Amino acid sequence: MTIQTLGRPTDPYRNHPAYYAGRADAYDDSTTRTLDQMTALASMAIDYADLPYAFGYSDRVNELHLEHDAVTPMEIELAHAVQARQQGHGTSPLHTRRPNHNQGSAA
Repeated sequence: MTIQTLGRPTDPYRNHPAYYAGRADAYDDSTTRTLDQMTALASMAIDYADLPYAFGYSDRVNELHLEHDAVTPMEIELAHAVQARQQGHGTSPLHTRRPNHNQGSAA
């Protein structure tokens, strides 16, 4: 019995210079625009720009969405932990230092 091996799906635009121009523009836009604005620009690129450019821009916007979806929950968890620690709820009574009552005696 043989198992069919599937190769990577090929994207016809990965070797086109406009694809990388779209990715570069999306990378530059990510420093000055919000993710929602970039999503709107990606949809406009699909409608009005050439296809390789639109694919490159859209690919980078999709990557930014994935990064945002991965990082946001961790940032929220970290913010809750810091806030709890600042309010005194983040330390356990078992892990707090207790004063040593035997420090004054001479040994």
